[in-house]
Amino acid sequence: MKTITRCALVIGLSFACGAYADDPVNLMPNGSFNDTAGSLGWTFSGPGSVSFNLQVDADNNPASGSLQFVTDIFADPEQAISPCFKVSPGAAYQYGAKFAAGGSHPVAGGILCNAFSDTTCQNATRSLGNFVPLPLGDWTSLFPNSGILQDERSVQCYASVYQTLAFSQTSGGFMDDVYFNSTAPSASPIKLDG
Repeated sequence: MKTITRCALVIGLSFACGAYADDPVNLMPNGSFNDTAGSLGWTFSGPGSVSFNLQVDADNNPASGSLQFVTDIFADPEQAISPCFKVSPGAAYQYGAKFAAGGSHPVAGGILCNAFSDTTCQNATRSLGNFVPLPLGDWTSLFPNSGILQDERSVQCYASVYQTLAFSQTSGGFMDDVYFNSTAPSASPIKLDG
């Protein structure tokens, strides 16, 4: 029994026509927070503040910035909510960000993305990962979440920071280079000779 891809049937070389998945594509709208877009499309919530900061960037790029989270209430998160974006059912995904602490007190949070069955982020189906403890100190890549989308057609992500201990001082940090990489599903092979 022979198994070949449709491309191989037409071209004759399976490696030349996509037998392997394409490189991942970052679908996150404005996750690098450059100075022309700032935090365009992102919304903020929480008792402290979340804002665009052009003075701090994970790559020290003077033409880019980051999101700054300031929190002073124990376990009450500051959130930045991404714009809704479309995804392909069955696609592989991986998402994450970079974080730098903005104070001397420990904080928790991270990035959490929710998947939706429609293309407008209205009908939630599931969360695509878990929050992780945030590091104190300089820019660190957060441990990425990854998996395979099921029948989901859109995603919206939440960047969140909150204090883990009760202090009367403000704390927080900066988040940058938020990404949601996705690789389209490979073409299904067709079988010849039964």
